[in-house]
Amino acid sequence: MITAVAALEGELAGIRRHMKIAGSFNVGEALIEEGWLGGQECLLVQSGMGRQRAERALQCVLQRYQPAAILSLGFCGALAARLRAGDLVVCSQLLALLTMPSPLRPAPSVGLLNCDDPLVQRALRVEIPQTWGLTRQLRLRRRVQPVGGGCLTVPSAASHRQVKEWLSWNFTGAVVDMESFWLGTLAREAGVPFLAVRSVSDPLAESLPPLDGLVDAFGRAKMKAMSQYLVGHPITAVQLARLGLHARRAQKSLTNFTLSFFKDFDR
Repeated sequence: MITAVAALEGELAGIRRHMKIAGSFNVGEALIEEGWLGGQECLLVQSGMGRQRAERALQCVLQRYQPAAILSLGFCGALAARLRAGDLVVCSQLLALLTMPSPLRPAPSVGLLNCDDPLVQRALRVEIPQTWGLTRQLRLRRRVQPVGGGCLTVPSAASHRQVKEWLSWNFTGAVVDMESFWLGTLAREAGVPFLAVRSVSDPLAESLPPLDGLVDAFGRAKMKAMSQYLVGHPITAVQLARLGLHARRAQKSLTNFTLSFFKDFDR
């Protein structure tokens, strides 16, 4: 059984549509779904954002199941200027910070973790069919190849462009997330092969709109709070529209990669 863990509902939404779900249950806030994907027995885990939620969800999985491999999937911020929205990064190395750094308060890393090399090499060979365009007549088809790179796991969202730029100057890594290092640590302790694959939702040069109090731990909008906020901050609506476009591209890339990876897993 392959276990795929993601924080947000939107990260798993496309994958879920292709999965034959046999059953599901909740453990605390987390949603765990059993079934089949691409001919493989599969477990989808929607953990919620952050280290604690991710660790609780995976600890439950490891107590109940014996996964053949664990995948950390999801969106990420880019720390490399070459990465665009929808680009996929296969993370060969993971680094974590316990606190968010600043120019006046450096944050030491807590260690380096290597993902399983056979899984990394397999993932880098996956070719992802991708379609861009708003109309049937204007759609352009291309095949996207994942790129390799490191992932920096931080304790809170690196939302602002200047924060991502500072992280890119001071740490190695192509992308930044909030969960992968801690999931990989649990997988290593359990002796289970681990891989992190991240799809870019916010490029290096772009900042995320302010989302504190406007979305829940699974990335779902709190509609009343969102509506009230947008009345007084109309420019945020433009930022949210751009983020939504980037998130759709990231979701499509992540979904197509996962389907191809699962189908070829035993080959």
